[in-house]
Amino acid sequence: MKWYPVVVVLCITLAHCTRYDDYKKYMPDGGYIYPQKADSLKTFPGKNRILLEWVIVDPKVTACKVIYEQSGIRQDTVVSINADGKYESDTIRVTIFGLEEATYAFKIISYDDFGNASIPVETTESAYGSIYEDFLVNRVLRSAEFDDDNGLQLQWYAASDTEIGVLLDYTDIHGEKQTLKVEKSETATHIPDFKFGEPLYGSTMYKPVPSAIDTFSANQQRVNMQQMFNIALNKPVTHSSALNETVPGQNAVDGNKTENWSRWICDGNFEDQWIVINFEAFYTISATQIWFFPAYEPSVFRLQADIEGEWVNVVSVNNRPSTIFYIEFESVITDRVRLFFPAPMSTQDRLLRLFEIEVYAVINF
Repeated sequence: MKWYPVVVVLCITLAHCTRYDDYKKYMPDGGYIYPQKADSLKTFPGKNRILLEWVIVDPKVTACKVIYEQSGIRQDTVVSINADGKYESDTIRVTIFGLEEATYAFKIISYDDFGNASIPVETTESAYGSIYEDFLVNRVLRSAEFDDDNGLQLQWYAASDTEIGVLLDYTDIHGEKQTLKVEKSETATHIPDFKFGEPLYGSTMYKPVPSAIDTFSANQQRVNMQQMFNIALNKPVTHSSALNETVPGQNAVDGNKTENWSRWICDGNFEDQWIVINFEAFYTISATQIWFFPAYEPSVFRLQADIEGEWVNVVSVNNRPSTIFYIEFESVITDRVRLFFPAPMSTQDRLLRLFEIEVYAVINF
C-alpha cells in the first residue's frame, strides 16, 4: 500500500510524456529560425539613385534582398553577404540606380543558406533628378566693383538653406581659365586676378537634403555686372596749347589729382583753349568730374561730345565752379569728348590750370 501513491504518479507521468521535439508539430514546417534583420537602416538620396546602408552582425546571414516599389511597380535586387566566409565589415551598402524622380518604398529581408528569412525592415526615400534641378536658381549678386589695383569684389545676398555654394568660372589676367568655389557662408568674394572685359559665369550648387550623395546645380549663367568707370584714365589726349613740355594735356588723365607737376597748363594766350580725350571705343557717358587748381577755376567752359563728327554740348557752365566740379548729364554715346574753354575775358581765366578730368560710363561686364 505504501507504494500505491508512487505507482499512481508514475502512471500519470508516463501517460503525458511525449518526444522532446513533439512541440514542433504545432509550428509551421516544424519550427522557424529568424536570421538577423537589417539593423540601423539609413537611406541617402541622389540623382536618379538611392544609397541604402544597414548593419549585419549575424554570420549566418549570407544574402539580403532589397525590394523597392513605386506606383505599384515592384522590383528587387539581391546583395550577397559574407560570400567568402570572412566578415570584413558589418556595414552593408547598396546603391539602386536608374530610378525615376519619385518616392520609393523599400523593404529589406535577410536570408541564411537554408532559406530562412528575417523580419522585414521597411523605409521610404526619394530620388531626385532633372525636374528638381530645373527649379533651381542661382544666388543673387548684390553688387560688383572692379579696379585695376584690387581686381573684382563681389557682394552676395544670403544663401538659401539647401545651397552648398557657387562655382564661378572666369579668365585671369594671364588669359587662363579659372574656377573658384564660393562657400555657402560667404557674402563677399574677392577675385584679385580677374581680367576685366572677360565674362564671369556662375552656377549655384544644392543638396535637397544634407544626407544627399549627389550635388545638383542651377543652369550656369553669365553674371551680369554693372559699374560706373572713369573711361578717360590714361587715354590719348590732344590739346590746344601747353605752357611748356612738362605740363602737357596728357597730365589731365594720368590719375594724379594733387601734385603740381601733374597738371595741364595752357599757354596763357587770350584764345580758345581745349583738350580732347579719345576713348578709343564708343561708350555711353553720363557724368564728369574735374579737378581745377584752386583760385584758377574758369568762369565759362563746355564739355562736348563728338556726335557723328560734330561737337555737341553736354555740359555748359557759365559761372565759376567749385575747385572739384562734378555733374551728371543726359547720357550720350560717343568715342571722344572735348573740354572747351572760350577765349578768356580776364587774366585769371587766361591762366588755365587743370589737375584732372574724369568721364564716367556705366559698363556691363
